[in-house]
Amino acid sequence: MYPKRQILNQEKVYPGRIFDVIHRSIQFSPKKIIEYEILHRSNIVIIIPLLPSGDIIVIKQFRASIGQEIWEFPAGSIELGGAYLGFGGVHLYGQ
Repeated sequence: MYPKRQILNQEKVYPGRIFDVIHRSIQFSPKKIIEYEILHRSNIVIIIPLLPSGDIIVIKQFRASIGQEIWEFPAGSIELGGAYLGFGGVHLYGQ
């Protein structure tokens, strides 16, 4: 068995305002290398609200990239240097 997946190469191919596109080559075995394009966005927080009953809260939100509403967990951006928990509460309250 091949010991461990190994990142062979990683390159930022597009530096964006909201996200970057990273090209990454990963070796899974001596004969299996897969190329990936990864959308990378930093400074975000996602909240998974769990009620005492065990129910999970999701919100319905319009996403322009697919042209329709989808169900998702509340999420949002964090200001540089901000606290994840504090911003998570703000986004949960706002949505």
